[in-house]
Amino acid sequence: MGFFKQLFGGSAHENSQNEQQDTAHDFEILKYDGVRAMNIGQLDYAIKCFEKALEFHEDLEIHDYLSQIYIRTDKMTEALDHLSLLHEAQPDNIRILLRMARIYYMNEDYDHMAEVCEKAKTLDAENAQAAYELARAMRGKEDMIQAIAQITQCITLCEKAGEEQTDLLKDAMLLRGTLLLKMGDKNGAEADANWLGEHDGDSEDAMMFKARVQQALGYNEEALKSFDKVISLNPFSVETFRERGQLKLTMGDKQGAEEDMKNVLELDPDTAQGVNGNFEAVGHEDIQQQVEQAYKSINPLQ
Repeated sequence: MGFFKQLFGGSAHENSQNEQQDTAHDFEILKYDGVRAMNIGQLDYAIKCFEKALEFHEDLEIHDYLSQIYIRTDKMTEALDHLSLLHEAQPDNIRILLRMARIYYMNEDYDHMAEVCEKAKTLDAENAQAAYELARAMRGKEDMIQAIAQITQCITLCEKAGEEQTDLLKDAMLLRGTLLLKMGDKNGAEADANWLGEHDGDSEDAMMFKARVQQALGYNEEALKSFDKVISLNPFSVETFRERGQLKLTMGDKQGAEEDMKNVLELDPDTAQGVNGNFEAVGHEDIQQQVEQAYKSINPLQ
């Protein structure tokens, strides 16, 4: 009987079943190959596998994988397309909302970022990550009061959670301190800088923030030492050379300020050219005026 089926063909129903089995088999192979390629960093091949698999039938997990790959390859529009499909299918999934928030942040779309963060907080009022992302959105919208309120809530939730939220707590303390310093609350910023010094003192970001607070408080010698430590951690930090140079200029060290500006020029010539004009063509006697103008334009605390 099997021989005659092979010779003359089976029924239409049997042929349909076989086609469905082949389709399912091809789908699983493509999905498996896509996951394997993603895990070993072959992202272009992974995208091809996943997109071909979706031609067979929809799969939320594949949309999730594709959103992750597109984020890693800096294709935010494509990532949002897949995350939007996931959100439609799973509107109560906070993880998806927060991933969307981070993409909006990278795109500087703070209105949509705030919107998805508020949805996440509606779903879980004690989600510390949602509070953190909403604080960043509020900062982007220049609503500093709300930003500080949200980040303070994030800190409270992290402290309540304990060790499992240690990394987020450090990020939150740094953000709140930065916001307080920008608003002129030097004492509040100093308190957060001291906390970071105790719990994250070896990190570049914490040390940089400490230097800025010290400078704002007028502790110039201490700030200079802190900037030196940051540069020892990262000798390619354009931002640190800029700010240390400004501090040296304030302290009367014209030569040191000039050296730091030259480092800025070497490390980031495109940005520096727009800031300092014809710096290299200026006579040495005019260097102070040139450096003062350059640092006035790029000082992040002004």
